[in-house]
Amino acid sequence: MKAVFDSSFKDAAVDTTDNLTNLTVTGTKATALEVVSGGAFAINDLVYTSGDDATAGKGDLLTSVTISGDRAITVAITETTTSEVTAINASALTGALTISTAELKAESAANTFDGGVLTLGSGSDVVTITQGAAIASIGKGSAEDATAQGAFDVLVTGGAVQQAADVAATATLTIKDGLFTFNGAGPATLADAITLVDTQLTVAGDAVAFEYIGNSYVFVNDVVGGDLVVKLTGVTGLAGLDEVGTTDQLYVF
Repeated sequence: MKAVFDSSFKDAAVDTTDNLTNLTVTGTKATALEVVSGGAFAINDLVYTSGDDATAGKGDLLTSVTISGDRAITVAITETTTSEVTAINASALTGALTISTAELKAESAANTFDGGVLTLGSGSDVVTITQGAAIASIGKGSAEDATAQGAFDVLVTGGAVQQAADVAATATLTIKDGLFTFNGAGPATLADAITLVDTQLTVAGDAVAFEYIGNSYVFVNDVVGGDLVVKLTGVTGLAGLDEVGTTDQLYVF
């Protein structure tokens, strides 16, 4: 299925006051969704309802979403049962994307990151993190202490979050500017790394970034019902993580 926002698409709900175009679509049989975010208005809004896969033990039919275009867009998917979306690819989108990891297939187990992958484009995106997921091509800030979102992506949780306080170097760890660094031999597995971070962070909403074997991870402690961890695929060499002002938006740099 293809959903196109342009200057003449039919039956759109257009709010000229808010400079917003809304499109609501139901795909009862579609397994793939292509979204083109163009048109004359600054922001597009897509609400998509996916069809159910009647096969026993399976969720919805939709498995992939691609998003392109030059206009900012909010994408929300309403699942009939559960999400089977393993890839949301917005690499060709130059407008800002607002989306949630809830639209992706869930992990098979906590912190396996084997559910869905969200690939971001070049816009200043806002991603709500609700579950363990992999995020590719995240836009990084240039330094800490940003007071407003610039040309970088932000992560939100729906709860209060903040950069974790610095911790001077010990035999096993250092926290500096929101970057958690493993000292000494370091953890033997990713699960061990996450456990060490979890043990160290005790304040609700505290967040850090850490690197482990070619990828970086964002860990948020005890927020909206529990810990949240997302994988930043292929990201290495981060200097830290911070909150944008007091907005409860996190970014890496």
